[in-house]
Amino acid sequence: AAVRFADFELSPDHSALYAIRETHSENGVVNEVVLLDPNEETEPLAVASGHDFYAAPRCAPDGKRLAFVAWDLPDMQWDESACYVAEIDANHGLAQLTRVAGGSGVSVSQPRFAADGTLHYLTAGDIDTMEKTDAAKKKSPADTQADIFGNVELQFKKTGDATAPVKTLRHVAANLDD
Repeated sequence: AAVRFADFELSPDHSALYAIRETHSENGVVNEVVLLDPNEETEPLAVASGHDFYAAPRCAPDGKRLAFVAWDLPDMQWDESACYVAEIDANHGLAQLTRVAGGSGVSVSQPRFAADGTLHYLTAGDIDTMEKTDAAKKKSPADTQADIFGNVELQFKKTGDATAPVKTLRHVAANLDD
């Protein structure tokens, strides 16, 4: 079977690494959220399974909760998906899994915990509201130029230093769809 890993999230204490595992076999494709040990060679342990797709596993800053997005065919993430939060147990497994948003025709993406532990995410409705707000604004040449570009934010923290500041890097990409 071919196995792929993506969308890694290291726990705040650096003792657990969560990822999305995609396994291709003659029986089809299985996606799961798995737990990897970043310090030892061990077999990955599935901590969330049963949905067709998973994305964006994200740890709370205190390391006590994990959020992720899941969805099932025939829908894609932008059609209908849900955000789940689970308690992380002493062995870094997941307990008390709860759907906190999405489902029933609602799509959810980009789960992130704030420094105070508050969970934030985007729904398709949030994105529609942002687009309508932007359309209602008068566009200056500078605004129009800014709309051509998008940005992605990456955050890094020095390994092994819990007090190290988070360094944020922003990458800009051009939209050439005219």
